[in-house]
Amino acid sequence: MNRREILKLSAASALSVLTPPLAEAAIAKATPVTAVQKYDIFEISLQGPSTGNPFLEVTLQATFTQGHRSLAVDGFYDGNGTFKIRFMPDTEGLWSYTTSSNTPALTNKTGTVNCIAPTGKNHGPVAVRHTHHFAYADGTPYFPFGTTCYAWAHQGNAMEEQTLATLAASPFNKLRMCVFPKSYEFNHNEPEFYVFPRTAPASKENPQGTNDLTRFDPAFFNHFEKLLYSLRDLNIEADLSMSRSLVSRFCFLFFLHRAFAFVLWVRCSPPCFYSHSE
Repeated sequence: MNRREILKLSAASALSVLTPPLAEAAIAKATPVTAVQKYDIFEISLQGPSTGNPFLEVTLQATFTQGHRSLAVDGFYDGNGTFKIRFMPDTEGLWSYTTSSNTPALTNKTGTVNCIAPTGKNHGPVAVRHTHHFAYADGTPYFPFGTTCYAWAHQGNAMEEQTLATLAASPFNKLRMCVFPKSYEFNHNEPEFYVFPRTAPASKENPQGTNDLTRFDPAFFNHFEKLLYSLRDLNIEADLSMSRSLVSRFCFLFFLHRAFAFVLWVRCSPPCFYSHSE
């Protein structure tokens, strides 16, 4: 064993007996670290299989660890062979992660995240406080003052920009909206994007058209998330209405957006939640 190998072995032995904080610091020096604010979104993007149906056939998860605490976070398929995992750290300091999957290309990917103090209007997610009140995660009181725009995300860019401009000049800090299109008075337009890929357009013989319910359309969610981020920039909570009868079918939505501190999840009665074809 030469001198260089002896030094490597000595360094490894020393690292193994360090106290957890010192070990984390030593690991951080050796591993590229991404800094993310507390309550913000850390995103892992990985390349994997695109053949078959990755929405159904590929599983992906990352385990984030800080000290003795571990959190398992599910990933999702984002199209074109790209898989993502989103994590919202709620404790400052170093987090390490390791991925697991039923696909070798997505397994044992590791990294480190440095969660730093939040700044500006980043107060974290809203939750119930003292039974009858609401507050952000950092304890800042939240007094919801909302409005409803169920189908604004399906009206085209011009109407969406107009809606955002109107909200920016308003006192509202919460917007209730639907994920799926709704068809009702003054709202019969055909959406630009559908949650599911359209395999056949609406026609006389097939008035509702046909959707492939075995997969999602990433273009829809890319557009939808741009609107969610626009609401965040206005300090407006996105109140997403989800039907009780459909929540179990759309875990995919939670995998995408549960790391979004500015999203409120609301279960409503089935009549509040329709697809455009209904």
